[in-house]
Amino acid sequence: MIELEKDNYDSVKKFASANTCDKVYPFSILEGRQVGRVFVDSVDNMSSVLFWHYCGFSYLTGNPTETFLNSISSLIKQEYEPNQRRCALQIKNGDWDNYFSNVSGIIRAERYRFLYNQDKYNARSLSLQSGYEIRELDKKILSKLEGRIIPSFSWDSSEEFLEKGKGYCILHEDEVVTVAFTAAISDTEVDIGMETNEKYRKQGFGKFVATRMVKDILKSNKIPKWECNTNNLGSKAIAESVGFEVLEIHPLFMKKNE
Repeated sequence: MIELEKDNYDSVKKFASANTCDKVYPFSILEGRQVGRVFVDSVDNMSSVLFWHYCGFSYLTGNPTETFLNSISSLIKQEYEPNQRRCALQIKNGDWDNYFSNVSGIIRAERYRFLYNQDKYNARSLSLQSGYEIRELDKKILSKLEGRIIPSFSWDSSEEFLEKGKGYCILHEDEVVTVAFTAAISDTEVDIGMETNEKYRKQGFGKFVATRMVKDILKSNKIPKWECNTNNLGSKAIAESVGFEVLEIHPLFMKKNE
């Protein structure tokens, strides 16, 4: 496994375009919008590529050898480098699914992949109750955010996020209720990430910020994207409430917690 230098990223764009699981995360790396790493089996005779986004989501494309698959297993199990960020592999290939499903120390989950269908969106007017306000994310609000799926999950600095991404939150008495933001961005697509404060869940707040994000993405002539694990029924409900519909389910492989 060889890490590809950024000067050679153009050579793997065809692999990113061929990825059937996702494209926005690989292209966010190749276009220099977000931090990530690219690994190949050979620089001169390339046949397989792994795109590894800063957030940990990784995508395999091509015809990997068993040696290459073994190297990816080491990345997932965090044996490749000490103290690395996670490697969560998303694939859509039966042979690879079977291979990683039988690797000790790796667990298999499943994710919904959604397709945006504007005809499915219920355009009924939304209104916040008194004491709540929707705000665009700024540096001050970013410093208050807590949780896992927040901009720091996908971006290596607040400055980079504010320059290249966007997001909204709902505030209540200076407390962040929910947040939706650019989790990944390419020339053509934007993946939406979101997190809701546990004590405010199941009250409909997520739909407000998700709607605002979708509107902004469409206004920028990009395609809104959404994914979530199949056990995250809250995220699925929000996605469907703003016009997304389930396109498919694919596996996700992660390190098994000991």
